[in-house]
Amino acid sequence: MSRAAVAVTTLFYTLALGLATATFWLVYQDPWFFVVAGAGMLGGVGLALVGRALRWPAPVVAIVALVLFALAGVPLAVPGAAIGGVLPSLDGEVQLFAAVVTSWKQLVTIAPPVGGYQALLVPPLLLAFAGGVVGASTLTRTRIPDAAALVPVAVFTVAIALGVETVRFPRASGLLLLALLLAMIVSRRAFSRRAAVARALAATPGVLRPHAIAGAERRRTVRSAALAVGIVLVASTVGAAAAVVAPAQHARSVVRSVVPQPFDANAYPSPLGAFRSYLRQPTRDATLFTVTGLAPGARIRLATLDAYDGVSYTVGGTGADAAYFSRLPFRIDRSAEPGRASTVSIVVGDYAGRWLPTIGDVETVRFAGPRAAALGDELVIDPETSTAAVPPGVETGDVVTIDSVLPVAPPESAWPSLTPGAAVVPGASVVPEGLEVALAAFTAGATDAGERLAAMVAGLRAGTLSHGEAGQARSAPGHSAARITTLLSSEAMVGDQEQYAVAGALMAGQLGFPARVVVGFAPDVSAGGSTPVTGADVSAWLEVDTAQNGWVPIDVTPTTTEVPATSDDDDDAVARPPTIVRVTPGDVPEETGAADPENTHAASPLDGVLATVLAIVRAASWVLAVLGVVAAPFVSIVVAKARRRRRRRRRGPPSARVAAGWREFEDAVVDHGYGVPQSATRAEFAATLSSSRALVLAAVADRAAFGPDAVDDEEVGRVWRAVDELRAALDRGSGGWGRVRARVSLRSFGRSRRARVARRRGASS
Repeated sequence: MSRAAVAVTTLFYTLALGLATATFWLVYQDPWFFVVAGAGMLGGVGLALVGRALRWPAPVVAIVALVLFALAGVPLAVPGAAIGGVLPSLDGEVQLFAAVVTSWKQLVTIAPPVGGYQALLVPPLLLAFAGGVVGASTLTRTRIPDAAALVPVAVFTVAIALGVETVRFPRASGLLLLALLLAMIVSRRAFSRRAAVARALAATPGVLRPHAIAGAERRRTVRSAALAVGIVLVASTVGAAAAVVAPAQHARSVVRSVVPQPFDANAYPSPLGAFRSYLRQPTRDATLFTVTGLAPGARIRLATLDAYDGVSYTVGGTGADAAYFSRLPFRIDRSAEPGRASTVSIVVGDYAGRWLPTIGDVETVRFAGPRAAALGDELVIDPETSTAAVPPGVETGDVVTIDSVLPVAPPESAWPSLTPGAAVVPGASVVPEGLEVALAAFTAGATDAGERLAAMVAGLRAGTLSHGEAGQARSAPGHSAARITTLLSSEAMVGDQEQYAVAGALMAGQLGFPARVVVGFAPDVSAGGSTPVTGADVSAWLEVDTAQNGWVPIDVTPTTTEVPATSDDDDDAVARPPTIVRVTPGDVPEETGAADPENTHAASPLDGVLATVLAIVRAASWVLAVLGVVAAPFVSIVVAKARRRRRRRRRGPPSARVAAGWREFEDAVVDHGYGVPQSATRAEFAATLSSSRALVLAAVADRAAFGPDAVDDEEVGRVWRAVDELRAALDRGSGGWGRVRARVSLRSFGRSRRARVARRRGASS
């Protein structure tokens, strides 16, 4: 391969590999990613070209590649472990090579974007560097250079599989990658044909006409380029049509969508079940944590609950509806969300639990103190609800700083104009008895969804607030369906935030609003500065999704605490303890001393397996569809050649079929990449191949065309058997990839009728 050919084809290959590697951007979203990927890609391609120039064998290239990866990998992919940011350290080398094995799984169990967290930049560095070395070496040093196109395709596929569910311009990036690879293949073949023609001219001086050959090569190059453009256009058209005719019914599925996440919220009791434990001494007056920077009126979230089974409200459902918890190494992109920025610092006091207090829509979480690194490694978060957890639990003295966006909630006067949003929540699998009757009574006379929502809130606020303490109305704890039925069916509603928030969320769901319950704290921060949060500040409220403002917090807690006047029967109903369901020894929560007998979720492993199988089937279907679109032009070429061969072998008199056999042989030679001029006679054509059997076949074809003797069917059979044997010899000389290229080559279709007539006239003169 000439220097020009190496330069042009390597340029197209590098651009294709760069595009494939850039698909990882949405996973990292850190400018340093481009430095890592670019350095790895250019270093790999450069090493391949140096190995070609110095004629290094493959083992030497592999050893040099390993040394370069070890030297440059630490400052690029693990910069925190590099000495002075430049030299690799022993600890950095351990992290680098451990990440070669382990970082792939970590990458799909951490919430993107991951930035430069730990050694998670190793996957793009390794793919870019290895892709550069392997692909460029295959392109410039092997007998199957077109196989290099498989490397960017593989990198592109891996980047998609390890990527995110939502991408930008997926079809455009795929079509651009296809166009770059086709440009690489077309340009390489054009250079290869020119080199073959030059060799033929040098071997047969005075026999071939350079100007005619140059014109034919230009036409072949133009046809190949036009075919490449046609393939891209067909692929884009079919892809667009498929998207319109059969749009995707579900969100994009990638590996992180089906890989089990490191935290299963359903393995722990619902934090709402521990609500009243915060109101007991000594927790009631204890300072659980101190918050600095909290805006007046802002609330602190402990957990967002969106699945109700009639026993308890939990953090997410099970199976496909389970909350998506993943590690948060960098930040969550909230740039598109309206609201005001907030930064608060929380110093943990007497609080001990795995649920991490958060504020608003979380962007970043930073720990301080002696356990900062360990807590940062263990932190998991559900980006949709901003519910965060540290499975080992936080302790006294831990410090966390949270950057978030505080959504701007509409005033209560705007609630009647709200309409339901499009969010999807697991919702309630059980509706408490009497809830629909109470809702109908609250919303009588209201018509629009927003008006009914406002009326429902007003109806719940008309009740009585009681935590069942001395001097308050009797109020049983819990939020099971039986307890909510008791709340709504009593002559006077009596309950605390736990029951009212659950009832409000279930009613909002009946009105068409996606709803969920939030348990947390509502401290008085009117004074500003540092705010101590005690157990007495515990609260619960609901959030509803609206088309106008997204998730809107709504507090349905009554303001009155007066003991209602009730009949004896109703008093008995209020005092009746809640029905206890499914109590097991393992249900005692580890939070602040509370018991939660109502949470016994157990995720079925069959759900995860089925989801994984369905995701694989969907991915395989799309892959097969894409492969079908890409392979369609090549299959058409193979079918067209088979029809042409069959027609030549069976149609016409014996002499015509012998001549057709020679033309079949000529086309096979041309398709295998031999630069033979169109004006050559059969003997000249065979002479360029240096094959005695080809010369014999040429003589037989000439005798059949111009000899006095008639040709019989037996001789036709011998000629076509000779054609088959010569084709097989060409295949053996071309190798496996050469046979494939010959089968899909269009060169033979470009041999015009005029050229064939000219060759026959030359042979007869």
